[in-house]
Amino acid sequence: FPDNANETQDSDGDGIGDNTDQCHSTIASATVDETGCEIVVNFTQRIQAENYTNQSGIQKGGSTNWYVGWINTGDWMEYSKVINLPVSGNYTITYRHAGLGAGKIRFKQNNTVRSTSNTLGNTGGWENFITRSESLYLEAGLSTIRLEIASGGDFNIRWFELSYAGTTEHNDEDNDGVNDASDQCLGTPAGA
Repeated sequence: FPDNANETQDSDGDGIGDNTDQCHSTIASATVDETGCEIVVNFTQRIQAENYTNQSGIQKGGSTNWYVGWINTGDWMEYSKVINLPVSGNYTITYRHAGLGAGKIRFKQNNTVRSTSNTLGNTGGWENFITRSESLYLEAGLSTIRLEIASGGDFNIRWFELSYAGTTEHNDEDNDGVNDASDQCLGTPAGA
């Protein structure tokens, strides 16, 4: 065997050869440093819904404009370059919402659809806010986030929050930009 035979072998599948790897039992999907040890990422960022950089069809609500409302199908809010994600991977998005209607939010990162939420439901009042979370896969880097109302309406959004949930393989077999784990329409082609 050549002297570097162990360097090309990667027993734990983390992308770091065994000769260099100082953490030999790192799981293959972990984000690792140059020594093969997992990098622990602690990231959470909350964005106040009313702090959009651009929008269409919505208005600010509350006595001090502390949420967005009058939301209907086709409306959107954009947050340009306000989030810098440290790593690619799975994130949890949490929405704080209220309203007498229901609807679905399409979450876009840099013009790529990452998720279309399950229905945000009726909370029994315009300012009776609750939280709802879901998982989605996001790419690392400075991001423009766009929340589009895919269907429904008559609800308000107070804020949304992104939290890093870890790295797992990003499977998107239909190439529509939505991780298969979150995709409610498997087999839907990109742009559909």
